[in-house]
Amino acid sequence: MNKDAKSIESIKDFIKEVYLEKGFGTMNKNDFEVFIFNEIVKDPQGILEFSQKDKDDKPLKPSNYDLSILLKIPESKVKRLAYEADLKYGAENRETECNKRLQEALHKVKFSCESKGKNARVSFFIEEVAMRKYLEHKIKSNGDFVDYHNNEEVVSVGVKEFSDLIQGFYDEQIKKDVMAELKSATRADFKEILPQILNSVAQKKLGDAVSIAGSALVDLVKNHSGDIIKAITNNQKQ
Repeated sequence: MNKDAKSIESIKDFIKEVYLEKGFGTMNKNDFEVFIFNEIVKDPQGILEFSQKDKDDKPLKPSNYDLSILLKIPESKVKRLAYEADLKYGAENRETECNKRLQEALHKVKFSCESKGKNARVSFFIEEVAMRKYLEHKIKSNGDFVDYHNNEEVVSVGVKEFSDLIQGFYDEQIKKDVMAELKSATRADFKEILPQILNSVAQKKLGDAVSIAGSALVDLVKNHSGDIIKAITNNQKQ
């Protein structure tokens, strides 16, 4: 089958399965664009010939900026289409999908601290509007707030609230390895200690974003064990 024949078959499938689903003419221009956009982001390599790869030679997902250039539309429209496509065609289990995206964000987070160690916060980059809305909901339901500063794609949240969000992302071996590094300072469990670990790292005022994904958390604890143990000890005295 030649390329033109394949294209005709694809168009027929679209008309039959999507366009005529609720009757001819009922799919408006916006719904049509959202559907097409969703198909594009599912296969940017095949449709847009987007060929960028990461350091491990795995295909990268195009950023909002990339899509803006490739589709020749403003980035604001890309964000709107992405949000609507996520709402309409996103994963049935939204919480599972959002947690997966949040785990990806753990590979690059930045810690900050105000007022001599108080009000420690964690910042990380989330480009998808739907993901940010999910985080806002989860964090607000716990009584905290999300701070976007001057960039709506950089999420900043309190260490304790962030700790509550990511507790379940670490397997038992990671937890054991972390606690083994701190056994001289505490008998508390991982859930109690994680906020203190993150708070201690924040007080170190690390300039660059760091990874706390998986075993990277163990390495971080090893590198700052002295400060973390000191913070835990001081906290126990209070």
